[in-house]
Amino acid sequence: MNLRASSPATVLLAVFLAAIGGLYAWYRIDLAAAERGIATGSAIADTTAGPVEYADTSAGRPLLVLHGAGGGFDQGLLVAGQALPAGFRLLAPSRFGYLRTPLPGDASAERQAAAHAALLDALAVKRAVVVGICAGTPSAVAFARAYPERTAALIMISPAAFSTERPAAEPTWGNRLLLGVVMQGSDLAFWMLKRFAYSMVVRFVGVEPALYESAPAAERAKIDAIIEAVMPLRRRLPGMLNDGAVIEATGRYRLHELTVPVLLLCARDDLLADCNEAERWAEAVPAVRRTVFASGGHLLLGRGQETQAAIAQFLAETGQEHPLTSPQAR
Repeated sequence: MNLRASSPATVLLAVFLAAIGGLYAWYRIDLAAAERGIATGSAIADTTAGPVEYADTSAGRPLLVLHGAGGGFDQGLLVAGQALPAGFRLLAPSRFGYLRTPLPGDASAERQAAAHAALLDALAVKRAVVVGICAGTPSAVAFARAYPERTAALIMISPAAFSTERPAAEPTWGNRLLLGVVMQGSDLAFWMLKRFAYSMVVRFVGVEPALYESAPAAERAKIDAIIEAVMPLRRRLPGMLNDGAVIEATGRYRLHELTVPVLLLCARDDLLADCNEAERWAEAVPAVRRTVFASGGHLLLGRGQETQAAIAQFLAETGQEHPLTSPQAR
């Protein structure tokens, strides 16, 4: 094209199309990287509950880590690495509808708990510490209720509860836009928001943008890693849609029915889960221990060391300081 002979409108159109092409190429590079990220690091277990994708770090005390919304085995490993003390054998399944674990007709919390038990059976693990993160909490509690003999302890991190009143669920135009993008499973639209409206995405995952901006670079990098792990979004969408129904059906967690040691961790400024409500559940059951932070948001930003210390103390005080992978525990 002879740009000198072209009209200004033609030049602007050429520049615009070149910019669009460049953005799309950038998106395809990032999407390919996300696909590569979930192509390794997991296996498929053929269980009595059907195929279950999982990651297994293979050494230490067994800990079943149940990821939150938008996750998969990769998010489970990420959050466990940030929040848990060292020394665990991490068993991180992709829950129903996430990545390579199919979504069955009945994907209730109780059915998910049965699938978690079937995975432990397939791996010859009789007993584990169970960690429920956000939307992974309903099936974690269901597992502890149905299989107390297999639950060494239960840890609830920012437990999800159905609410339309949390700040991240308020009907602002930004929340409606991002929710629409997520519910459509549009990787391209989600990528655009990540690249050009990042504070909106940070708020949507339950963290105040101001808190994120003021955090040290290392802490911001933890949030960034979790947000990046949402892609490929379309591979996680069936599980996310199911999580909404499960959380709504769960309502209040019946913690008084549990017979295992329980630890609750949350932050009062969580924009997604209602920490104050969760604390009221725990107060009603004196046996439930709790660590409540004044700030940190849904992802407990900046609270990594305190979270690890609280969990380590809880496990030590409840008799979990010795490896659970001994022959007596397997």
